[in-house]
Amino acid sequence: MSTDDLQKNGTNLARKYSKDLNAVNISQELAVFKSLVPEIKEKSSEFDLLQHLYTNNLREAFPNVNIASRNTAHYRPHLQAVSEVSAN
Repeated sequence: MSTDDLQKNGTNLARKYSKDLNAVNISQELAVFKSLVPEIKEKSSEFDLLQHLYTNNLREAFPNVNIASRNTAHYRPHLQAVSEVSAN
């Protein structure tokens, strides 16, 4: 995914979750996250992103990616179920 695509997708996420996300910050975080975490595939699920953030203690370094992943996973019942099982 190109930098322009990341910025566009980040802006779209920020619009959808305007109370939780900042468009500039989420776009920048997505670009940095992608460059620092090459093993995350473009087709990775929100749960995969969350798992990587939590496993590697990156939640505080990428707060907007964390929030966006949690918010979008919330609307996918199968991911939410997996998330709940993993938390136990």
